[in-house]
Parts: sequence; C-alpha cells; structure tokens
Amino acid sequence: MVPTKTLDFASQFRQCRKQRNLSIVRLFELSGIGKTTLENWQSGRTLPSAPELETLISVLNLSSFDQRLLRRSIGLPRAIVCLPEGERPPLTGGLLRAMRLRRGLTQSEVARRLAVRQGTLAKWEKSDDWPEADKLSLLCLLLGASHQETEAILGGVFLPLPLPLNASLEDFEQQIQILNDRANRCPNDPLLDLAFLEIESQIWLDVDRPAAQELLWKIWGFHNTHLSIHQRFDELFSRANQMLAIAFDPLKSSTSFLQSAVIHKSVALRGTPNGKIESASRRKSAITFLKANEGRMGNPECQAWYWMVLVDLLTVEGAYDEARFCLDRSNAIPHPAFERGTKGESALMTAYSLTNLGSPREALALLSSSNFRDSAKHFVPILSMRSLLYCARALAKLEDFAGALEVLDQLYNQIEVTGIEVMRPRADALFFQLTHLP
Repeated sequence: MVPTKTLDFASQFRQCRKQRNLSIVRLFELSGIGKTTLENWQSGRTLPSAPELETLISVLNLSSFDQRLLRRSIGLPRAIVCLPEGERPPLTGGLLRAMRLRRGLTQSEVARRLAVRQGTLAKWEKSDDWPEADKLSLLCLLLGASHQETEAILGGVFLPLPLPLNASLEDFEQQIQILNDRANRCPNDPLLDLAFLEIESQIWLDVDRPAAQELLWKIWGFHNTHLSIHQRFDELFSRANQMLAIAFDPLKSSTSFLQSAVIHKSVALRGTPNGKIESASRRKSAITFLKANEGRMGNPECQAWYWMVLVDLLTVEGAYDEARFCLDRSNAIPHPAFERGTKGESALMTAYSLTNLGSPREALALLSSSNFRDSAKHFVPILSMRSLLYCARALAKLEDFAGALEVLDQLYNQIEVTGIEVMRPRADALFFQLTHLP
C-alpha cells in the first residue's frame, strides 16, 4: 500500500509541473534529476529528499504558497515517511522547535548541551533529518519534557498527523476550540502542553498568511490561560511579551487575544506560586503595568477582565475605594450575550472581589444565584470548584466556620472526582486558616 504522504506529494507535484507546461524530459534537463526518479515521484512510489525538493522548487519557480504545499506534503524525510506507520518517529520537527521555544532556549544553547552541531539541530527542527533514539531521549530532558511527556514522545503517542493538503484554516480553528474545551475540563492532563505545541507547530507552516497568524495568537491566548492556572509564571511572562510585541491592528478579529496578553503579563509580574508570600514590589509592578496599558483594552470582555484584575491587586494594597470603582466599571460594561456580573467567569471574579472588599453577604448571594452547571455538556469543573472555594472564603469572613469547612469538604470531593489537583493548594491554605484560628 502506497503511503498517503507520497500520494499527496505526487498529486501536488503533477499539478505544479502541468501548470508550467513542463514535461518530465524538460524537467530532467533543467534540474539534472533523473527521469526515472521524477517519474517515481509523480506516481507516488517515492519522495524527494530535502535537497532534491529545494532543487525542484527552484526549477518550477513556485510561489511561496505552492512551496509550502509541497513541503507540507512531505513533512518528514523520505526515509521516515516511507516507514510503516508503527515504525515512524513519534513527533515532527515543528514540535521539537515548539518545545525548545517553550523553554526560551536558542538552537545554539540546545546544540551545545546536546554536543551536536547547531546545523544538525536545525535539520531536526525542519524534519530534514531525525535524532537517534538516545539523542531524542536526551533532547526531551534538555527541552524540559515531563516524565509523562517523554513517555508519550518516545512511545509514539504524538505521531506526525498533519491535516490534509486541502484542509482549511477553519479545520485548525476547530481543533483549537476542541483543545481549549479539553483544557477547561481536564486542566491536569499531563499531555495538554504537547497538544497545544503540536497544533502550534502545524500552524507555523502557514504563518505568513494573516488568517494563520490570528489562529496562532488564539492558541497562544488559550495556552496562556493554561499556564496561568498552573502558575507557570516564567513561561507566561515570556509568551505574553511575545504577543505584546505584535503590531496592534484593531481590525483583526483575534485582537482580543493580544489584549489578553496585557492581563496575562500582569499575572506573571505578580507571580506568586502557592505557598510563598506575595511580594509587594511585584504587586506594585503589576498595577503600574496595567495602568500604563489601559489604552490597549478595546474589547469589552478584555476591558471587564482588566478592571477585575485591578480590583484584586488594589484590594490587597488596601486601596478599597479605587478597587470598588474598578469593580463598578467592570460590571457596567455591556455584554451581548448575558448580564455581566451574574454569570460565568464575571460572576466568580465579582464574588471574589466583593469578599475582599468586605461584602461577603453580597458575594454569597451572587454565587447562589449563578448556575455554574447549566448542563453536563457545557460543565467546566474548575468553575464549579472555584465557586465552592469563593463560597467558603465568604462564609469564613462571616465567621461561619462550620459552614466554610462543610463547603471545603465538597470542594475536596470534587478534587478527588475530577483529579484537578491545581485547586488543592488553595483549598489547603483556607483549610489551614480555618483549623488554626486563634
């Protein structure tokens, strides 16, 4: 059976050759590539090597779009693509590149630590060549892959599965949305990072197209939220800066994801992992940064989020009047789908802020009136768990300690059922506070 990739390349090659009215013989004369080799490519029996492909592209004088199509149809070197599926290496060069950028490392840094030439690493990242198994294992270690990620990579879970040549950007967008839903429902999935990076590495193939750039910003925005939940502040700071360096264009549909980078950077600037005392200087840096970037916030959702983040920071600083003003500004922003401040994320942030501002009864009333489980289909576990945490905080403020502990018990049960451990440190901190009262 002929591998799908060879058929994809054969079809694309034949089309490009005919569009330029070049026969196999004439192509042989221009390129110096044997007629039998060219016929094998066109029939789908074999694929060109990377140097042969570049020669072919040059002779055919292809547009950048057609060049991408041909390169994507190969994706990996001929020797790899023609292997039976179960024997192929477990990831694409684009994913290696994405993993390296996740750590903020340069090619030269990784190559030096791996004791290979930078050119060798560059070939791996372009899928022109592939590391041996021992090098790949060491590479996973250097690129910071977790134990589960390394097992998935070496075990072949992340096989190269690019979309077909006729795939539209809508297909990528659908993949991104499915992945974001998965991140919302299973934030502790140890392979989420690789899934984000895998889609990102595919989008890079078309990154010179504006629509593809917007998709890249979108997946970065979703990935940033994932990094924020897990308090991976160094990575969040780096990614947010990368997004903020992009020229702002309010006409682009994904501009909201660039605006959200302002908020994600403020979260990273504040950056206090669980169990550590928050730094006043970092908090002040986050406030200063947010106030300096208010003008960037044009999207209503981002504006509302922006004011809510300021509420939290200002409350901790003791600037209660200013915090209340920001809270009112957030909830006054109209929303096309629902009344702001009464549902979803907005309700949670409002309730959290009301407790901090000394109005725990208002917070409890808001939490009890909001339904975070509208249907099983749209249920996001972490929203329900945050609702329980904020309810317990409000009860503690009202000195209903028994009630707070009862709600915390419900939260711990949800942690056990869902496996979302990211909420446990926050629950533990409140539990410690309630059980060590003076």
